[in-house]
Amino acid sequence: MPILLWKMVRFGKYKQSLLFRLGLKKTTFKQSSNRIWLHANSVGEVVALSSIYHKLVQKYPNIDLVVSCNTETGLAKAQQILSKASYFFYLPIDFSFLMKQFVRKVNARLLIISEGDYWYHLFKEQKKSGGKIAIVNGKISEKSFQRFAKFKSFSKSLFSHVDVYYLQSNEDKQRLLSLGVDSAKLHVFGSVKFDNVINLLDLSQRQAFRKKLQLEESEKVITFGSTHPGEEKLLLEQLSDVRFKEDSIIIILVPRHLERVSSILEEIEEPIALLSDLSRGVERDSSIILIDQMGLLTSCYQVSEIAIVGGSFFPGVGGHNILEPIQCAVPVFFGPFMYSQKVIANAVITADAGLQIDRMDFSQSINKFLEEKDAISNMR
Repeated sequence: MPILLWKMVRFGKYKQSLLFRLGLKKTTFKQSSNRIWLHANSVGEVVALSSIYHKLVQKYPNIDLVVSCNTETGLAKAQQILSKASYFFYLPIDFSFLMKQFVRKVNARLLIISEGDYWYHLFKEQKKSGGKIAIVNGKISEKSFQRFAKFKSFSKSLFSHVDVYYLQSNEDKQRLLSLGVDSAKLHVFGSVKFDNVINLLDLSQRQAFRKKLQLEESEKVITFGSTHPGEEKLLLEQLSDVRFKEDSIIIILVPRHLERVSSILEEIEEPIALLSDLSRGVERDSSIILIDQMGLLTSCYQVSEIAIVGGSFFPGVGGHNILEPIQCAVPVFFGPFMYSQKVIANAVITADAGLQIDRMDFSQSINKFLEEKDAISNMR
């Protein structure tokens, strides 16, 4: 609770969602005997659910799908890409008295959890209500495993509520086995993010988006996607020589969380153009564009020469989806901290579809790709 309140005051987070998560504002559900509940923590987990969601819609057109998230950005993304769901709502904080009432109201036959959002009272009440629980794209990081291992009795009880796990790797399977999960429940399927389909822009749409960004035909774009605190400054410092050498380079910054826009403007000591201003016709007077609107990351990748995916240059996040720029046929670079995306990172590196770079020395790698057309072509 103190962390939630501090983030709300300091960063403006949770202003829309906090009352729902505390149970002080409620979502009203119509009764349904044919309901599947999809839950994702935030944006990345929503994206991971999208391929499963579309297959459910296709195979069971009469199913009643409902979607919950923990974050406002996650729910906004869900409303965008899981649009045929009946309800979108915030998951209450995992207090027993909140979950007991809430799970009864949702009344889902099946709860599908994306990746690793394990909540004890949510699981317990779902099972008490007679519903099933499935984990898809499941994972358990080394850090989480060490925490769960300290409380094996609690962990065994928590994980025993789940009916089936579809996991990303054998490593995840071995960790869950160590925590007492029945091996019959554990199935390794790899990452479902390989199955996700993104909307590719056609030529006229790409040209329209470039025009919106006020990009000249000769300008080359590098997109920094899903960035976290400190990464924008680090990346701009690392690319100072490249930008000085080639003044046609345009940098697009796409922060993972839009509430950071004001802090980025304060931290970067050079002019930055906001997309919202460019959309209103304000003339761009900077080689850095900051995206302050949701849902445009893949569009930015599609007008780029190179993509650099954030959340991977400092410990704490563990990386984001590096398959998105690859699906846009754009070479992708990412940092050394990809422990939350191990399956994807290993596959990309093995296939020479992307490059993992040192956070303190990657200007040469970027410069090489800008200068050598064959290098870009080969990675595409």
